[in-house]
Amino acid sequence: MDNFSAPYARVLVRLSELGLLDAVRQGETSATLDYRYLEPGSREWSKFFELDPQPVYSEASGYGDGPPTVVGAELVIGREILVEIVNRAPTNVDDFGFDTTPPVWTGPELLVSYGGTDTAGVFDRYLPLDELLTIESTRREAALGSDSAESREFAALVAAWREWTTSVGLQSAHDVLDAANSVMNDLPATEADVRSEVEAARDRLQAVVDEITVAVEMTDELRGQLMSLIPKTWPTIDEGRRVAGASSARKKELAEATAWVADNGSLRLRKALQAGLLHTSLGAYRDERLAKERPGWSWRRQGEEFKNAINPSEEALDALLKAKTVDQRASLMFRPESQEPVVVCWFLGRGIYLPVSAPEEPF
Repeated sequence: MDNFSAPYARVLVRLSELGLLDAVRQGETSATLDYRYLEPGSREWSKFFELDPQPVYSEASGYGDGPPTVVGAELVIGREILVEIVNRAPTNVDDFGFDTTPPVWTGPELLVSYGGTDTAGVFDRYLPLDELLTIESTRREAALGSDSAESREFAALVAAWREWTTSVGLQSAHDVLDAANSVMNDLPATEADVRSEVEAARDRLQAVVDEITVAVEMTDELRGQLMSLIPKTWPTIDEGRRVAGASSARKKELAEATAWVADNGSLRLRKALQAGLLHTSLGAYRDERLAKERPGWSWRRQGEEFKNAINPSEEALDALLKAKTVDQRASLMFRPESQEPVVVCWFLGRGIYLPVSAPEEPF
């Protein structure tokens, strides 16, 4: 390929005036920013790429909006080396509404970044290419070597992470697997899709646990996979638990509705019960029961917001106190939609409210 189309590899060095004079002394032409191009297959070629050069992209050509093209690789000698230790300390998986959540520790990570070209040191000598690469390699070894403060701190964190994943982390994975099996047992046959999702998530985690069990040594790669899968698995299990809980709640409500309708229900609801269709009429059941057991009360619409009552009247306070004799959770609020104070509490697991001005007795 010609020089205009072949990708290049180059080293960039900042030279001082002394460095420029030294280049002239050696018979080289240079600028303050001195570019050295490498020949593919040369003895410096492999060493150059071991130092993680940055890709260089072509400038926009103006023809279309295609992705930029990498035209070469560049390594700036002597840039500032920035070492940062990121440690995500042990923490519980986000609480999705249940008391127990598994603890995870994704582990420490050593991040190395480099300053811009302007942070690179200025050279007073025009050095050979292999010597420049050796200088850069030595600088990086010094920044990341075992004697550096960052490396010592990182090594201590890694040791603590390894100990934690062996003891707490692996047990956490077993707890998640137990939770998955429990949820699968609780899910009804009608929730086959949810069950399949929980089973797939469980099997992915189980595969890593099994690999750890048979491994001669628990490698850092396996530890990382384990700690990565636990927080990914838990939301799926939690969703399965939610679905199973909702199914159980529906069964419980239907059993309670069956007993109530048999003794108190209207002719319509008793016929629904006789026809085996009471589960399709639970809304009507709730309305009938609310009207009989809480006359004057209404269902609170989902998302409807009430405000705190300010300077309540004596009538409002009397209504609240009377409501509290039946349900201590009752509270006094203000309903913006109707511009009136209301007593708010719960019935059949749903919010209800009573306008203070209602002529009916609260109970």
